[in-house]
Amino acid sequence: MKTALQFLRRLMGRVSQDEKFRVLPFGRDELKYIEEDHELLAQAELGTSPDRILYASTISKWLPPYEQEPISPERKQEIINRLVDYYKRQKVTCDVA
Repeated sequence: MKTALQFLRRLMGRVSQDEKFRVLPFGRDELKYIEEDHELLAQAELGTSPDRILYASTISKWLPPYEQEPISPERKQEIINRLVDYYKRQKVTCDVA
């Protein structure tokens, strides 16, 4: 049953890499990162080589109602690593700018 659920999530554009977070495509150039009840949007522009360019500067604050909660540099790096891993699992090359 869990394998079927994972397949359906991938089919719908969702990749759940861990029970604690999810990554969802959000439009053409954005990813929605969801960690428990916190969400943020990250910009990931289409490229040619690499396939995507993830802009680390866009990982700066949570969406409301948690926009006042800071994101530490360590947590930001963890989120970046998870987003890059999201692309790797989809066989998409990604650089961080």
